Parts: sequence; C-alpha cells; structure tokens
Amino acid sequence: MKTRNLFAERILLIVMILALGANTIQAASDKPDAPIKGNSTPEAGEYEVRPSSELFFFQGEAYNVYKVFYDCPSMNMNIAVKEGKKCNSYIAYTGEYTIFYSCSKKGFGASKVMFAKPGAHLCFNPNIFQKQAVLSKKRHLDPEEAIKLIAASLPAMRQDF
Repeated sequence: MKTRNLFAERILLIVMILALGANTIQAASDKPDAPIKGNSTPEAGEYEVRPSSELFFFQGEAYNVYKVFYDCPSMNMNIAVKEGKKCNSYIAYTGEYTIFYSCSKKGFGASKVMFAKPGAHLCFNPNIFQKQAVLSKKRHLDPEEAIKLIAASLPAMRQDF
C-alpha cells in the first residue's frame, strides 16, 4: 500500500514539474528579451520597453502587454501584441488613444486610430499618421522589431508637447 502511494506521489510530482516547465518555456518564447531601448523624436527622447504580466483584451482575444517609457513621461504608452499565423497584431494605447498596427500588401504600419475623448484628435497630426501607414516594407516582422518601430515612430504623430 505504501509503495503504491509513494509511486503515485512521484508520478504526480513529475507531472507538475513538467507542466510548470512547459508554461515557463511558452511564456519566455512569447516575449522579446527585455528591456528594449532606442531613440524616438527629440520631444519624446529615448525610450525603454519592458514586458509586463498584464493582458489586453480586444474582440475576445488576449494580447501580451509591453510598457513603453520615454524621457518625456507624458508620451508613455502600452503596446499590446497578439501573435498571428500570417501577421502579428499590435495595439498602441493610453487612456487618450488607441492605434492599431497591422500588415498589408504594402508592408507594416499604422492602420486605424480611435480616440477616447472628444477633441483628443487635435493632439495628433493626421498627415504623419498617413505617412506611418507603412513603417516597413516587410510584412512579417518579429515582435521586437515591430515594437521598436512603433515606440520610435508614434511620438511623431503627437503635437501636444
């Protein structure tokens, strides 16, 4: 009887270790190495991107969230990432705006913007948004490359410094 219980306990322990290890490996493969650093506009300054444990939900899908911190704190934002089969989806957001990034035949770039408050659109330059419709001619970017492009270019749309 003791032998059966000891055997069952060992099997249970092995299963738990394997399950925890698989979750850790999966979580590590989903996120780029942190932190990601780079330069943006002179007004925003340098940025640093750090992964977070938060999730962003949009249309029933869960996105991993990255926090973007700039030298100018009013520029700070989040970037939500959803890995897809053909193209990853990215959403840059704050309490004021939400900008969607995706790939098309032309490449990767900003595709749609939504504002949380009336008049918030006045803080954004529509001409620069249009220019950022193609940030890269490559359609398939790895998450770190796409996050760098978004973090470096989005502040140029802002005109509320």
